[in-house]
Amino acid sequence: MIHTEAAGVEEATERIAEEISGDASPPAMQPSDAGGWDLIKVLGIAWVTEIAMGIVVLVVSSMVGRESVRPGGHYLDWRAVLATFSVSSALVIWVCWRFACARYGRSLREGLYFVPVATKALRTSAVIGLIAAAIGMATSYISPSEEMPMVADLFVRPSPDQPGAFELIYPMLLLPIIAAIMEEVYYRGFLYTVLERLLGANVTFIIISGWFGLIHAPQIGSNWIALASVMLVSVALTFLRRKYQSIWPTIVCHVTYNGVLMVTMALLGAEQ
Repeated sequence: MIHTEAAGVEEATERIAEEISGDASPPAMQPSDAGGWDLIKVLGIAWVTEIAMGIVVLVVSSMVGRESVRPGGHYLDWRAVLATFSVSSALVIWVCWRFACARYGRSLREGLYFVPVATKALRTSAVIGLIAAAIGMATSYISPSEEMPMVADLFVRPSPDQPGAFELIYPMLLLPIIAAIMEEVYYRGFLYTVLERLLGANVTFIIISGWFGLIHAPQIGSNWIALASVMLVSVALTFLRRKYQSIWPTIVCHVTYNGVLMVTMALLGAEQ
């Protein structure tokens, strides 16, 4: 007992001596969290990137000189769309990781909420995605619109009755995966996490749901029923993020929703 106490006194004496002499090691820095300035920086970079890539798509597509399958539409070359969208999505994801994780010593799980969840949660999310896609297709029949160019303008018909295989691969397989992952990392991984810390859970739920829904309005035009459907999807995705405290369920739901819609629209476009 006496030996143990003596050793403890000796260690304490050495520690005090180090602090007085300035030789003591500084305490380890604790990981911090992204804040308001990080939010502004990421928003600026993301918006500039999206605008720049959109301009590139339009310029390259116009140089191709082919016409859209949609009367009055503007042909979007699938190669230009795929390349620019992949680059912009990768950049947005990297920026979110840089400002939420790398800069503050956070892991993907801590910074962007890539938190593992139960398989049941993922199945539930997939079912919600299927239901949302069914509602989306139903609204397109209930209230058809000629002002939904984003998908139709990706299709090119080499012959009157058969679209090219390459033009269908992009919307059927790549867009749902790339778009869903990028948007979920950006909206419900980075933005939701920072805003929840700054404004609270309830205000953030409203902001992210409305923000994500309205940002898709240009793809829909003046079809208010379709916009209401997209807003409903946005609320469902934000609910999953809040309920499970993870973006894995939102990614699964979003990929399912996009995939079902795009495949259905591609197949319907092939039959027209």
